[in-house]
Amino acid sequence: MTDDTQTSGVSIDGVDAKPTDAGGHRLAYGLLISGLMAFSMGQTVLFAVLGPIAREIELRETHVGVIVTCSALAVMVSSALWGKLADRWGRRPVFVLGLGGYALSTFAFAGVLHAGLQDVMLPMVVLAALIATRVAYGLIASSVQPSAFAYVADITSEQNRSSGMAALGAAFGIGAILGPVMGAALAGFGLVVPIIAAATLALLLALMAWFFLPEPPRGQGDRPPALKLTDARLRPIIYLTLAIFSSFAIIQQTTAFYIQDKFALTPQDTATTVGLMVGGMAFSMLLAQAVIVQVFKPSPGVLVRSGLPLSVLGAIAVMWAPDVPLSMAAFAIFGLGFGLLFPGVNSAASVRVGAEEQGAALGIVSAAMAGGFVLGPLLGTWLYEQTASWPLMLVAALCALGWLATFTMQLSQPRQTN
Repeated sequence: MTDDTQTSGVSIDGVDAKPTDAGGHRLAYGLLISGLMAFSMGQTVLFAVLGPIAREIELRETHVGVIVTCSALAVMVSSALWGKLADRWGRRPVFVLGLGGYALSTFAFAGVLHAGLQDVMLPMVVLAALIATRVAYGLIASSVQPSAFAYVADITSEQNRSSGMAALGAAFGIGAILGPVMGAALAGFGLVVPIIAAATLALLLALMAWFFLPEPPRGQGDRPPALKLTDARLRPIIYLTLAIFSSFAIIQQTTAFYIQDKFALTPQDTATTVGLMVGGMAFSMLLAQAVIVQVFKPSPGVLVRSGLPLSVLGAIAVMWAPDVPLSMAAFAIFGLGFGLLFPGVNSAASVRVGAEEQGAALGIVSAAMAGGFVLGPLLGTWLYEQTASWPLMLVAALCALGWLATFTMQLSQPRQTN
C-alpha cells in the first residue's frame, strides 16, 4: 500500500496515521462508527417488529420475504456503482448521501406501516407501497457500507486491515444491540415509533458527517480502473459472501415467525423477545469484532474458517433450544460466528486490490452481501411455510459447505495484478 498515511506514524485503534493526522482520523472514525451504528439500529428494530406488524396488517410471511428481497435486489444492483462513485467523487459525499437517503426512505416506510395498521389502505396496497419505499432505500442507502469501508481501507495498512474493518463491524454490532433496547423502550408508544426514532438519529448524523467528516487521502488517478464482478481476484470472495449472507438473511427474516409460533407469543411479546434475541446476537458480534479481532488481529482466512463452524453450531442450537433463554444463547453463538465473518470477507477483498480500487472492490462485496438478502428472505420464508425447521437446516448446510470450500481458497492472498 503506497498511501502516505500508512507508511509511517502511529496506530489509532487499528488505524495507521501520521501523528499530525491523528486527530482528524479519530474524528473520522467517530463519525463513521456513529453513522453505521444508527444504520444498524434501524435494521435491527425493523427486523424485530416487521413480522408482527405484517401479521396485524394481514400480510403473509412470504410477503415480508418479497419486501426484503426487492430491497436487497436494489442494493445488489447499486452497491458496485456506489463503490465506483466513492472512488471518483470521494468517500464523504457518498457516505452522507447514503445515510441521509436511508433516513428519508425509512421515514416513508414507517408512514406506510402506520397507514396499514390504521386500515387506511388495503393490505395489497400497503404491500406495494412498502416494496416501493424499501426499493428507494436500497438504491440510495447502498452507498453507506462501501464508502465507509473504503474510507477505512484508505487509512489502514494491510496488516491492520482486518482490525480496521472489524471496528466498523463492531459499530454495526453496537447499533444492533441498541436497536432492540430502543425498540423495547419505545414500543409502548407504538410499534412504528422505534423505526421513526432510528431514522431521525440517522438524519442527524448525516448532517454531522456533511459538516465535519474530512475526506481521506487515497490512491490518485484520473479514473480508477474498471473492476468487474468477474474479476479473478474477487471471485471466490463473492461466492463465499453470497452463501454467508444468504444464511444470515434467512435467520433474520424467519426468526420472528419461528419464535412467535414456537412459543405461542403475542405480537407485542414477539417484538420484545425477538428484540432481545437479536440484541444478544449483536452483542456476540460486538465481542468478536471489538475484542477477539482487535486483540489477536487474525488474518482473513482465520476469521472466515473460524466463523463458519460457529454459524453452523448456532443454527443447530436454535433448532434444538426448548425454551426462550436457550434460544437466546443459540442466537449468541450464531452472532459470534457472523461477527468473525463480516470483517473476514471485507478484509479478504480489500487486501487483494490496489488503493485506487478499494471503493469498487468493497462495493462489489456489498453487492454480494445484498445478493444474499435477495435469495435468503424469499427462500427462507417459503421454506418456513413448508416446515418451520427447514430454513435453519438450510443455514447449517450452507455454512458447512462454505467452510469446506474455504480450504480450496487462499483467503489471505496478497494483492495481485488483474
